[in-house]
Amino acid sequence: MLKWLLLWAGTVLLFTAEVPVVYGQVPPPDSAAVADTTELPKIAPFPPISFPFRDEPGNLYYITLPEDQIQVFRDSLGYYRSIHLVNGIPVAEPFIMNFDEFTTRSRRRSERRNWDAIIREYESSPDSRQGLLDFRFDVPAGEESAFSTIFGKNEVNLQVNGTANMNLGASIQKTDNPAVPSDQRTQIDPTFNQNLKLNIQGTIGDKLSIRTDWDTEAAFDFQNRVNIVYQGYENEILQRLELGNVSMETGNSLIRGGSALFGVKSIAQIGSLRLTSVLSQQKGESNTQTITGGAREQPISLRPGDYEYDRHFYLDFFTRQQFEQNMSNPQQLGEALQLSEVNVWVLRESSQSTEGERQAIALVDLGVIQNADSTYAPPNETQDAFSDALLNQFRDPSLGVSAADFNVDAPGFVEGYFVPLQEGADYELNRPLGYI
Repeated sequence: MLKWLLLWAGTVLLFTAEVPVVYGQVPPPDSAAVADTTELPKIAPFPPISFPFRDEPGNLYYITLPEDQIQVFRDSLGYYRSIHLVNGIPVAEPFIMNFDEFTTRSRRRSERRNWDAIIREYESSPDSRQGLLDFRFDVPAGEESAFSTIFGKNEVNLQVNGTANMNLGASIQKTDNPAVPSDQRTQIDPTFNQNLKLNIQGTIGDKLSIRTDWDTEAAFDFQNRVNIVYQGYENEILQRLELGNVSMETGNSLIRGGSALFGVKSIAQIGSLRLTSVLSQQKGESNTQTITGGAREQPISLRPGDYEYDRHFYLDFFTRQQFEQNMSNPQQLGEALQLSEVNVWVLRESSQSTEGERQAIALVDLGVIQNADSTYAPPNETQDAFSDALLNQFRDPSLGVSAADFNVDAPGFVEGYFVPLQEGADYELNRPLGYI
């Protein structure tokens, strides 16, 4: 019979129970007990023997009484005995060890505690909270190396933070249009999108510091900053060297400085002479507006080379030839052609089909009549280089056609799918002068 005596809050509790002690076995659980999923902190259970090197229970689940202790002493025979006491009263059988076993177990426990203390100290230190790409190391060769001469301390510490997103996908479009060839009714277009946010901070030695903020989705370029600073010692000629985003303060109104510069800035000092130099590039835009009587005035000057390419088109060579003559009198513009209906089609350059598209061919010289003196005459179907019989011969989409069939060069022949354009929405037509 084992007697259990516990002292708690000044009350003596005496429990007497028949407890069969069988080492290495655990009594079966009560099948009639109802499982309770709520676990509250409880007193750590007492083991049946006074083993001094047991694992300490977790603080989250167990609590330990301050009166709970294990004492180890050496008896007259040279053996080490441990006894488990609660408020000075034994609560378990003593554990006996010889000298070798006691020293071996004590050394193992000390090593385990030392490693646990080192790990806890490392996890609680700010330097241990590093990212996946952070690193810190010491450069060998000591203080007499070339690295220490340039950068000071022989250590490198860099912290890399950021996110990188990459989206891959595909768009599959099927069209049941009998006018479209069967091999072009299914269009597969891959999609790819990526963005990067990167922040790098660190030091190389105690002279060079690095700071970079980069975002591919930034609204303006000046939001992406790169700053590398070399700070020399007080007795060195080169006091400071900056690369990346720098600024220049002059301190007077005669020479203007700048705060949004990108380049190299250096500060050197020789005795009482202090020299600051900047080699940089400044990107900006200056605009001056004059408002008079509520109206804004701004002169505009355009040269012929300032017009955009592929934006203005003549209907044919004849309207181009007559343009200068029709514009000779601005008070009364001339009229090159009398147009009743104009249809404009554009070549589809993407692989996706568009509503209203048609498979056709385009001929540069269609409707063009060139005279013997290299001038051009108005369009005339009877004098067209391509007869209706020739054109009708290749109107079947299943028939193959090439530039040689029309006796023209390759640049003057285009075959593909053409999409109609709407006047007023996609283009504007000047009917008297004959251009789009």
